[in-house]
Amino acid sequence: MPHRPAPLLGAPVLIAVLLWLGAWMARKETYVVGGWHLGLHVPTDLQVYLLAGRRLNEGGLLYDAPLLGELPFTYPPFAAGVFRWLATLTPDLATIIWQAANLLALVAVILLCFSERRRPVAFLAVLLAVAFLATEPVRGSFYFGQINLILMLLVAVDVLPRHHRFAGVGIGIAAGLKLTPAFFVIIFLVQRRFRAAAVAAGTFLATVVAGFFIVPDAGAFWREAMLNSERVGVHENPGAQSIKSLLVRNAGTDSTLLWLLLALLVTALTAAAAWLALRRGNRTLALALTGIGACLVSPFSWFHHWVWIVPLTVAVIAGIASRIDARGVLAAQLGALLTVAVVFLMLLPYVSGVLWPQMAYPGPWFLEVNLAWQLAFTGYGLLFLLGWTAWAGWDRYRSLTADAR
Repeated sequence: MPHRPAPLLGAPVLIAVLLWLGAWMARKETYVVGGWHLGLHVPTDLQVYLLAGRRLNEGGLLYDAPLLGELPFTYPPFAAGVFRWLATLTPDLATIIWQAANLLALVAVILLCFSERRRPVAFLAVLLAVAFLATEPVRGSFYFGQINLILMLLVAVDVLPRHHRFAGVGIGIAAGLKLTPAFFVIIFLVQRRFRAAAVAAGTFLATVVAGFFIVPDAGAFWREAMLNSERVGVHENPGAQSIKSLLVRNAGTDSTLLWLLLALLVTALTAAAAWLALRRGNRTLALALTGIGACLVSPFSWFHHWVWIVPLTVAVIAGIASRIDARGVLAAQLGALLTVAVVFLMLLPYVSGVLWPQMAYPGPWFLEVNLAWQLAFTGYGLLFLLGWTAWAGWDRYRSLTADAR
């Protein structure tokens, strides 16, 4: 018999705090400096996407030269099909549609996560989406006009529902748009859902074939561009947050063998973490942990790729609520406040001046002066995976030994 959705007793405090965060972020992002308004320009990465679409519409090649300054098109050929249509619009209209799609994707992911955790809180989900603009990964996705939130929705639609006839299609399409989401097939494998894994692989292959009909020099991506992570960015940049970047920037080594070894270890750790979360019926947490693992093992991850803090936050909110709500309304409010404090102060890599002025700085470019900040994403990501796997693994071991007595 299915469990009835449980109310979130801590919602009043969450709503109040999230309203404040949303108002603070709206004021911050609409502040005019020297006559230049942050909201009135086409985001940089979206400009690259639109230029790629425009070049295709003009019959040009996509991977032979940079498109905007030194910025090349770094996505698979299939992604260019989306941007080809978007490029037929005016830049302003394309920006409005793109950013609106990202916002809707963010809200949809939060709703899906709360639904999977059986917490019917639609209004809170919208507030949480606005509050997430105070975090660097989500803010960065909007600031640069990135595709990360849309990819997260495609993956979430595959992973979060319990029964899904077309499971695998979302991950396959997401991988066709950007290779990293292919990592989420791990969830299907640890669930022994081999049909869904095969559907994901088949869908991805279909996007590869489609790309050859869309982009004249599609072969150049698979032969060369895909293998060159420096087309995405340089590892020395402190905004680059993956194991590979940590090795190059902080350990002074560019050893491919060492990176592959560490990537394999983290992949195994991610699979174990996801399996333990799924054994507890927590698909939201499995989604978040696998996203963290994907960012860690990727050859290159920008800080705004770490949007997987979104499902992680919902998992934390629901997890604390499930343990505290039974103790009464006051305890639920304190638990909700604790959730926001933990997530927005301790768990986010680039802490800005949201709640702790002493930690304030304009953005990630100032991390060069502080080693702790440079290691933030990779450090917290590894701590999440190791901490959860150790705790959940030990708890499962105790349960099994207790049952055996």
